[in-house]
Amino acid sequence: MILDGGAPGVLYLPRAAADGPRPVALLVHDFGGNAGQMGFLGRQLARAGFAALAFDLQGHGRNPARFAHDGANRALARDVEAALDWVISRSGELDPARVALVGHGTGALAALQ
Repeated sequence: MILDGGAPGVLYLPRAAADGPRPVALLVHDFGGNAGQMGFLGRQLARAGFAALAFDLQGHGRNPARFAHDGANRALARDVEAALDWVISRSGELDPARVALVGHGTGALAALQ
């Protein structure tokens, strides 16, 4: 799947059918990383009944956007916002009221913006 702004992502879902919209974790990788590095955690969360969305921040992985360093990670935070917007657009399947942000290194800083 592709988020607004061009960030590619991977959605991990539990195998069992859901009774309603699933809680979801947004998995944000570290500087120099990519969504694939968050795959183990995404699969573990799916086994535990959560949806998990891992995506490539700009300038990383398969994201076509160049990294725009602004000193405060605002540019990376826009990718996190795009992921959250995508979750909101899927409110029948995913629960936008139950979203966790899981960031590693620079990904944690971007998530905190």
